[in-house]
Amino acid sequence: NQPMAMIHVEPDFGSIGLSGSFAAGKYDEQEQHYMMRWSGAIRLTVDNFMMRAEYAGGRWEDAISGVRAATPAGINCKVFYSVAPWLKFMYHFDFVYHNFRDFAAFSQGPGEIYFTHTPGVILNIADTFLQFRVDIADWSTTDKAETLSFTRTSLGWRVTF
Repeated sequence: NQPMAMIHVEPDFGSIGLSGSFAAGKYDEQEQHYMMRWSGAIRLTVDNFMMRAEYAGGRWEDAISGVRAATPAGINCKVFYSVAPWLKFMYHFDFVYHNFRDFAAFSQGPGEIYFTHTPGVILNIADTFLQFRVDIADWSTTDKAETLSFTRTSLGWRVTF
């Protein structure tokens, strides 16, 4: 029953695209606490090159143990370069900051910082694409008491019927 409203715009100006979103409402069962989410992005496409960068953030009133606002924020950037119609290179970077603990909850404690670099290769073959990527991550709490650094490879497959 929590009321919420969102507005999203995506104007294009030739090879440049912009997008922006803003949402506001209440998030708790008693419908007393407000939340807001926002994002803004820019996309540039020139010949075989495409780049997209985005900032997103939010604020959940009194979400951390009922006493302070949760304010997650982050940026990401993706770059694609098509060498041939069937071969594309990709690079993705993201940075995320939470002033709370636990990615899926608003828990007390130090915040969390996530840095991830992801290079990849995409093969497009007859309405099927294969993506090979490597996530190189450095995630930690803001006080550096806990860290998680890893490299993870993934192979994805998408078929269009």
